[in-house]
Amino acid sequence: MKVLSHTGGILGMLSQVTLVPERGLGLVILTNTEGHNSVFSAVARRILDAYLGAPVRDWSTIMLTKARRQDALQDSAARQLEISRPNGTHPSVPAERLAGPHSP
Repeated sequence: MKVLSHTGGILGMLSQVTLVPERGLGLVILTNTEGHNSVFSAVARRILDAYLGAPVRDWSTIMLTKARRQDALQDSAARQLEISRPNGTHPSVPAERLAGPHSP
């Protein structure tokens, strides 16, 4: 069974649209939240499970665990970048030459 899904968001709002064409099912989850919060995905998956008769799963915990793992990976990558950055370097060209003339 094909499940089509797409997320989107702007400052202060996240959304998810999920379609199951074979079942004539469409879900739209709208939230007043931001960041990489995955609660809307957990809600959509819980509704899909109920509608399709799938076993109950704790999607909130599953998605929270996944988000925490992703946060840890991103934090580790940021630390590695900071450690590998050379110290004591200076631009070879003054910023004024790169920015072009200033308008009054």
